[in-house]
Amino acid sequence: MALTSRPEVSNLFPALQQEIARLAALAEVRSAFAWFLSNEDELTQWQLDLASIPAPPFGEQGRSEWLRERFLELGLGDVGGPAAAGQRQGPNSCRKVIRSGSK
Repeated sequence: MALTSRPEVSNLFPALQQEIARLAALAEVRSAFAWFLSNEDELTQWQLDLASIPAPPFGEQGRSEWLRERFLELGLGDVGGPAAAGQRQGPNSCRKVIRSGSK
């Protein structure tokens, strides 16, 4: 069977690549990445803490409660529910919903 050449992945979706480049150039996105980098140690610790909480199937309440507490510490409003959802007031009075879980 002869090998056929395939286009480079970078040539398959030029419109998608352009959109990713546009988003990556936004000041808000660069600021978010900078925040993640500057808080890497805390985020790593949060991952370790969350993973250490037992969560058998249909028994994720402990993790949900842990996440709810983190959301409250971060100043999110209207925090609650089995999927640990929280809301943050966004720019131009739009609301951003941050949630965990599949509900």
